[in-house]
Amino acid sequence: MDSILATIILPPSRNLLTLLDFCYAITLIIYLPFFAMTVGSVTLSVFYRLISDGNPARKEFARELLLQVFPERHYGMLYGAVPVFTVVVVYAQSLYKADIHVVGFLIFGIVATFAGYYFFYRYRSSLREEHLLEQVEALENVPVALAEQIKERKSTVSYTLAWMMIFAPVFLYWAAYLLIGAMEVVLHPNHWAETYSSWQFLTFAGFWWKFLFFLSACFAVSGAAILFFMCKQYDKLSDEGY
Repeated sequence: MDSILATIILPPSRNLLTLLDFCYAITLIIYLPFFAMTVGSVTLSVFYRLISDGNPARKEFARELLLQVFPERHYGMLYGAVPVFTVVVVYAQSLYKADIHVVGFLIFGIVATFAGYYFFYRYRSSLREEHLLEQVEALENVPVALAEQIKERKSTVSYTLAWMMIFAPVFLYWAAYLLIGAMEVVLHPNHWAETYSSWQFLTFAGFWWKFLFFLSACFAVSGAAILFFMCKQYDKLSDEGY
Protein backbone atom coordinates (compact mmCIF):
# COMPACT_ATOMS: atom_id res chain seq x y z
CA MET A 1 0.00 0.00 0.00
CA ASP A 2 2.78 2.45 0.92
CA SER A 3 4.64 1.79 -2.35
CA ILE A 4 1.49 2.39 -4.39
CA LEU A 5 0.78 5.65 -2.59
CA ALA A 6 4.39 6.78 -3.04
CA THR A 7 4.07 6.49 -6.82
CA ILE A 8 0.78 8.42 -6.92
CA ILE A 9 1.28 11.20 -4.39
CA LEU A 10 3.30 14.25 -5.39
CA PRO A 11 5.71 15.90 -2.97
CA PRO A 12 3.68 18.68 -1.34
CA SER A 13 4.35 22.33 -2.15
CA ARG A 14 2.79 25.49 -0.72
CA ASN A 15 0.61 26.10 -3.80
CA LEU A 16 -0.49 22.47 -3.96
CA LEU A 17 -1.45 22.37 -0.29
CA THR A 18 -3.37 25.65 -0.63
CA LEU A 19 -5.32 24.20 -3.54
CA LEU A 20 -5.96 20.99 -1.63
CA ASP A 21 -7.16 22.90 1.43
CA PHE A 22 -9.65 24.77 -0.75
CA CYS A 23 -10.87 21.51 -2.32
CA TYR A 24 -11.08 19.95 1.13
CA ALA A 25 -13.27 22.77 2.46
CA ILE A 26 -15.60 22.62 -0.55
CA THR A 27 -15.81 18.84 -0.27
CA LEU A 28 -16.78 18.88 3.39
CA ILE A 29 -19.42 21.56 2.79
CA ILE A 30 -21.06 19.27 0.21
CA TYR A 31 -20.27 15.89 1.70
CA LEU A 32 -20.89 16.16 5.44
CA PRO A 33 -24.53 17.39 5.31
CA PHE A 34 -25.50 14.78 2.72
CA PHE A 35 -23.72 11.96 4.52
CA ALA A 36 -25.24 13.01 7.86
CA MET A 37 -28.67 13.15 6.25
CA THR A 38 -28.16 9.66 4.83
CA VAL A 39 -27.16 8.13 8.17
CA GLY A 40 -29.97 9.82 10.07
CA SER A 41 -32.64 9.06 7.47
CA VAL A 42 -31.78 5.40 7.05
CA THR A 43 -31.76 5.02 10.85
CA LEU A 44 -35.22 6.56 11.12
CA SER A 45 -36.52 4.56 8.17
CA VAL A 46 -35.31 1.26 9.56
CA PHE A 47 -36.64 2.16 13.01
CA TYR A 48 -40.14 2.95 11.72
CA ARG A 49 -40.03 -0.12 9.54
CA LEU A 50 -39.23 -2.32 12.52
CA ILE A 51 -41.98 -0.88 14.71
CA SER A 52 -44.59 -0.78 11.94
CA ASP A 53 -46.01 -4.22 12.86
CA GLY A 54 -48.49 -4.02 9.99
CA ASN A 55 -49.20 -0.32 10.57
CA PRO A 56 -49.47 1.15 7.03
CA ALA A 57 -48.82 4.73 8.20
CA ARG A 58 -45.42 3.83 9.70
CA LYS A 59 -44.48 1.79 6.65
CA GLU A 60 -45.47 4.73 4.48
CA PHE A 61 -43.28 7.12 6.46
CA ALA A 62 -40.30 4.72 6.34
CA ARG A 63 -40.70 4.49 2.55
CA GLU A 64 -41.49 8.09 1.64
CA LEU A 65 -38.68 9.41 3.86
CA LEU A 66 -36.12 7.89 1.50
CA LEU A 67 -38.07 8.29 -1.74
CA GLN A 68 -38.79 12.00 -1.32
CA VAL A 69 -35.67 13.25 0.45
CA PHE A 70 -32.97 11.47 -1.59
CA PRO A 71 -32.11 11.72 -5.29
CA GLU A 72 -31.66 8.70 -7.52
CA ARG A 73 -28.71 6.35 -7.16
CA HIS A 74 -26.20 8.09 -9.46
CA TYR A 75 -26.67 11.46 -7.72
CA GLY A 76 -26.52 9.80 -4.33
CA MET A 77 -23.18 8.20 -5.15
CA LEU A 78 -21.90 11.51 -6.54
CA TYR A 79 -22.79 13.49 -3.40
CA GLY A 80 -22.29 10.82 -0.77
CA ALA A 81 -19.41 8.57 -1.80
CA VAL A 82 -17.22 10.20 -4.48
CA PRO A 83 -16.18 13.24 -2.34
CA VAL A 84 -14.38 10.91 0.07
CA PHE A 85 -11.67 10.53 -2.59
CA THR A 86 -10.85 14.22 -2.22
CA VAL A 87 -10.53 13.82 1.54
CA VAL A 88 -8.10 10.92 1.08
CA VAL A 89 -5.98 12.83 -1.47
CA VAL A 90 -5.77 15.87 0.81
CA TYR A 91 -4.61 13.82 3.79
CA ALA A 92 -2.23 11.75 1.67
CA GLN A 93 -0.57 14.90 0.29
CA SER A 94 -0.54 16.75 3.60
CA LEU A 95 0.97 13.80 5.47
CA TYR A 96 3.51 12.97 2.76
CA LYS A 97 6.01 10.40 4.12
CA ALA A 98 4.73 10.84 7.68
CA ASP A 99 4.83 7.78 9.94
CA ILE A 100 1.05 7.45 10.12
CA HIS A 101 -1.55 4.91 8.96
CA VAL A 102 -4.41 7.37 8.56
CA VAL A 103 -4.51 7.10 4.76
CA GLY A 104 -5.10 3.37 5.04
CA PHE A 105 -8.00 4.00 7.43
CA LEU A 106 -9.47 6.49 4.95
CA ILE A 107 -9.16 4.02 2.08
CA PHE A 108 -11.11 1.45 4.07
CA GLY A 109 -13.55 4.25 4.82
CA ILE A 110 -14.04 4.74 1.06
CA VAL A 111 -14.83 1.05 0.61
CA ALA A 112 -17.29 1.12 3.51
CA THR A 113 -18.93 4.29 2.17
CA PHE A 114 -19.48 2.87 -1.31
CA ALA A 115 -20.81 -0.37 0.17
CA GLY A 116 -23.09 1.58 2.50
CA TYR A 117 -24.57 3.64 -0.32
CA TYR A 118 -24.99 0.56 -2.49
CA PHE A 119 -27.00 -1.21 0.23
CA PHE A 120 -28.82 2.04 1.04
CA TYR A 121 -30.12 2.36 -2.51
CA ARG A 122 -30.96 -1.33 -2.68
CA TYR A 123 -33.05 -0.77 0.45
CA ARG A 124 -34.67 2.33 -1.06
CA SER A 125 -35.53 0.62 -4.36
CA SER A 126 -36.90 -2.43 -2.51
CA LEU A 127 -39.24 -0.18 -0.51
CA ARG A 128 -40.50 1.35 -3.75
CA GLU A 129 -40.99 -2.04 -5.41
CA GLU A 130 -42.82 -3.43 -2.38
CA HIS A 131 -45.24 -0.50 -2.46
CA LEU A 132 -45.83 -0.97 -6.19
CA LEU A 133 -46.56 -4.67 -5.74
CA GLU A 134 -49.00 -3.93 -2.93
CA GLN A 135 -50.83 -1.41 -5.10
CA VAL A 136 -51.16 -3.90 -7.97
CA GLU A 137 -52.20 -6.64 -5.56
CA ALA A 138 -54.99 -4.40 -4.20
CA LEU A 139 -56.58 -3.97 -7.63
CA GLU A 140 -59.81 -5.74 -8.42
CA ASN A 141 -59.99 -8.69 -10.78
CA VAL A 142 -56.28 -9.43 -10.76
CA PRO A 143 -55.62 -12.59 -12.83
CA VAL A 144 -54.70 -15.63 -10.78
CA ALA A 145 -51.39 -16.11 -12.62
CA LEU A 146 -50.41 -12.50 -12.02
CA ALA A 147 -51.42 -12.74 -8.36
CA GLU A 148 -49.12 -15.74 -7.93
CA GLN A 149 -46.24 -13.88 -9.57
CA ILE A 150 -46.81 -10.89 -7.31
CA LYS A 151 -46.83 -13.13 -4.26
CA GLU A 152 -43.52 -14.73 -5.27
CA ARG A 153 -41.96 -11.36 -6.05
CA LYS A 154 -43.11 -9.91 -2.72
CA SER A 155 -41.41 -12.78 -0.95
CA THR A 156 -38.14 -11.99 -2.75
CA VAL A 157 -38.45 -8.27 -2.03
CA SER A 158 -39.16 -8.92 1.65
CA TYR A 159 -36.05 -11.10 1.86
CA THR A 160 -33.96 -8.35 0.23
CA LEU A 161 -35.41 -5.73 2.55
CA ALA A 162 -34.57 -7.80 5.61
CA TRP A 163 -30.88 -7.91 4.66
CA MET A 164 -30.63 -4.34 3.37
CA MET A 165 -32.07 -3.05 6.65
CA ILE A 166 -29.02 -4.59 8.31
CA PHE A 167 -26.26 -3.95 5.77
CA ALA A 168 -27.09 -0.31 4.92
CA PRO A 169 -26.84 1.16 8.43
CA VAL A 170 -23.95 -1.12 9.45
CA PHE A 171 -21.71 -0.06 6.56
CA LEU A 172 -22.70 3.62 6.79
CA TYR A 173 -21.97 3.73 10.53
CA TRP A 174 -18.72 1.85 9.97
CA ALA A 175 -17.70 4.38 7.31
CA ALA A 176 -18.48 7.25 9.70
CA TYR A 177 -16.45 5.51 12.42
CA LEU A 178 -13.40 5.11 10.16
CA LEU A 179 -13.51 8.63 8.71
CA ILE A 180 -14.04 10.40 12.04
CA GLY A 181 -11.45 8.21 13.75
CA ALA A 182 -8.85 8.85 11.05
CA MET A 183 -9.39 12.61 11.30
CA GLU A 184 -9.02 12.38 15.08
CA VAL A 185 -5.72 10.46 14.84
CA VAL A 186 -4.20 13.27 12.77
CA LEU A 187 -4.62 15.60 15.77
CA HIS A 188 -2.33 13.42 17.94
CA PRO A 189 1.16 13.27 16.31
CA ASN A 190 2.60 11.48 19.36
CA HIS A 191 0.31 8.52 18.64
CA TRP A 192 0.80 8.33 14.87
CA ALA A 193 3.29 5.48 14.80
CA GLU A 194 1.50 3.33 17.38
CA THR A 195 -2.03 3.72 15.98
CA TYR A 196 -2.18 0.83 13.54
CA SER A 197 -5.71 -0.50 14.21
CA SER A 198 -9.05 1.25 13.83
CA TRP A 199 -10.14 -0.19 17.18
CA GLN A 200 -7.65 2.14 18.83
CA PHE A 201 -9.91 5.07 17.94
CA LEU A 202 -11.98 4.07 20.94
CA THR A 203 -9.16 5.15 23.25
CA PHE A 204 -9.29 8.79 22.11
CA ALA A 205 -11.67 10.95 24.15
CA GLY A 206 -11.88 13.46 21.30
CA PHE A 207 -13.17 10.74 18.99
CA TRP A 208 -16.17 10.10 21.22
CA TRP A 209 -17.09 13.79 21.32
CA LYS A 210 -16.81 14.10 17.54
CA PHE A 211 -18.69 10.87 16.88
CA LEU A 212 -21.55 11.78 19.25
CA PHE A 213 -21.69 15.27 17.74
CA PHE A 214 -21.89 13.69 14.28
CA LEU A 215 -24.78 11.46 15.38
CA SER A 216 -26.70 14.43 16.75
CA ALA A 217 -26.03 16.28 13.49
CA CYS A 218 -27.38 13.29 11.54
CA PHE A 219 -30.81 13.53 13.13
CA ALA A 220 -30.82 17.33 13.06
CA VAL A 221 -30.13 17.43 9.31
CA SER A 222 -32.57 14.57 8.68
CA GLY A 223 -35.28 16.37 10.64
CA ALA A 224 -34.74 19.53 8.61
CA ALA A 225 -34.93 17.51 5.38
CA ILE A 226 -38.18 15.86 6.51
CA LEU A 227 -39.75 19.23 7.30
CA PHE A 228 -38.67 20.72 3.98
CA PHE A 229 -39.16 17.88 1.51
CA MET A 230 -42.09 16.04 3.09
CA CYS A 231 -44.04 18.54 5.16
CA LYS A 232 -43.56 21.80 3.30
CA GLN A 233 -42.42 21.66 -0.30
CA TYR A 234 -43.96 18.31 -1.27
CA ASP A 235 -47.14 17.14 0.40
CA LYS A 236 -46.56 13.42 -0.18
CA LEU A 237 -47.81 11.71 2.96
CA SER A 238 -51.37 10.62 3.55
CA ASP A 239 -53.34 11.90 6.53
CA GLU A 240 -52.53 8.68 8.40
CA GLY A 241 -48.86 9.12 7.60
CA TYR A 242 -48.82 12.58 9.12
